[in-house]
This record gives sequence, C-alpha cells and structure tokens, in this order.
Amino acid sequence: MEVYVSALDPDVSALIYAAPGSQTSIYLNKDEPRVRQRFSCSHEIGHYVRRTASGAASFGFVDHRDHISSLGLDPEERWANQFAAALLMPADLVRASPQRDPVDLARTFAVSRRAMEIRLDDVRPAA
Repeated sequence: MEVYVSALDPDVSALIYAAPGSQTSIYLNKDEPRVRQRFSCSHEIGHYVRRTASGAASFGFVDHRDHISSLGLDPEERWANQFAAALLMPADLVRASPQRDPVDLARTFAVSRRAMEIRLDDVRPAA
C-alpha cells in the first residue's frame, strides 16, 4: 500500500483505490489535522481488510465529510470506523491507561479528542 497526502476536495477526508496488478493507494486530505489523517488512513485500511477478506480484487471508496456520513448509517463506514478505532486505540490499552481525561488520552494515542470520547464510550464498562 502506498499512502499519499494530497490536495483533495474540502469535503473529502480520504480515499482508497485497489485494482488487480496495481499498488493499492490511499489518499489523505492534506488540509486535515494530522490526527484526522491518521484516523482516515486507518479507516481506509479497514476498507481494504474487509474487501480483500471477502475476495474483492478491485474496489474504491471515497470518504466524504457531510451530514449523511455523520449519521453513521452506512454499515461499511461504521465497520471501517470501528476497525480504525481498534487499531489506533486498542481497548485493553485504553482501559489500562492511568489517564482518565479524554484530552490526555487523545494526546497519548495521537487521535482527536472526539475520536477518544467515542472510543471511551465503546470500551468502558457501563456504570
């Protein structure tokens, strides 16, 4: 896989393209913060893992930032987000961290505060 940081449309966070006989490419939006680029890259790797595991040899995804995507209704996008969260913020490491503040944890794991807040909701036991 090759990863590029490129000029993309303002509403595009990232995209992935895979085809038989060619290098799989991930493109990240150069105008997004580094923590967002890391999550977007991990998200695209999730698309790759899921598609190749199902036998797909050719595919592409463009991840837009818009109202529809923020609703989290697309199962493929939800799966890729969960993959990225697990890759960047492993549940056992998040739970074992002595830090409790989402901002501190986000810094430790090099993710956005919002990504960490969502992950904490997913991995912390219900009170």
